[in-house]
Amino acid sequence: MNHIRTRFLRPLIVAASLALVGVFVPVIANSASGAAGATFTVAQAWGTIPDNFNPYAPSGSNAPGTKSCVYQSLYYINAATGAQTPLLATGYSWSANNLVLTVTTRSGVTWSDGTAFSAADVAFTFNYLKANPALDVNGIWTSPLTTVVATGPNTVTFTFSKPDTPEAVAILYGTDGQPTDILPQHIWSSISDPATATNTSPVGTGPFTMSSFSASSVVYTKNPTYYATGKPSIGSVVFNSVDSDTTAELELENGTIDMSYDYITDAAATFVAKNPKQNVAYWPSVSAN
Repeated sequence: MNHIRTRFLRPLIVAASLALVGVFVPVIANSASGAAGATFTVAQAWGTIPDNFNPYAPSGSNAPGTKSCVYQSLYYINAATGAQTPLLATGYSWSANNLVLTVTTRSGVTWSDGTAFSAADVAFTFNYLKANPALDVNGIWTSPLTTVVATGPNTVTFTFSKPDTPEAVAILYGTDGQPTDILPQHIWSSISDPATATNTSPVGTGPFTMSSFSASSVVYTKNPTYYATGKPSIGSVVFNSVDSDTTAELELENGTIDMSYDYITDAAATFVAKNPKQNVAYWPSVSAN
């Protein structure tokens, strides 16, 4: 369960924390639901959950779980430690003059509708961001990047007019709140206005697929074709919208949910200490100021 929570849900955790501007928000979790096939339940006072699974929709205007359960970037980069976890890529390298970034994409990956994933999807995504600047939330095309080309079924080259190696972070991952998610070309190439598309039947490469939606709850179930053998270790993730932070806190204390993004005064004493084997609290790894 720790693997799933930190690798796949953490970007969502931080995004939710950042939404509370100026408030330091401990992320509270009950770690009991780690059994294989179990359901991991998250609750927060989201209000009406939007029927929108567009990963490039403005923050807060898409359904929770869109960016963490369904879609993936090339890498996940831990903002606190800098550790890199390969996702849709397996490696990358810079040319000797630092003008060409070559990314090797993962083989054997399929989109959740059964279509094969390839480097062409990666090149399409970045060129799509260029053609639709509103989607380029990480400012990738404001850098010296000039072209992105799929040079083989598993190779993508990013060419720059002058060296800008730090831009690799935005390309490979993005940020915790705005990952640079890869889109399926066979779906999005026909979407003429991607900034407003609600994408209500999302097709991704992530560990889960959306199985049901309502204005108060979204359910994601394990992706049976996910490329990481044996992962995810849980069967489903449920995001429930509750009426208040107080309700979420009570559900945490009662053990009826597993995680929330909530503020609890002196969390170590009032929550963690009640069941230290299961209850944990995390602070955001990036500033919320």
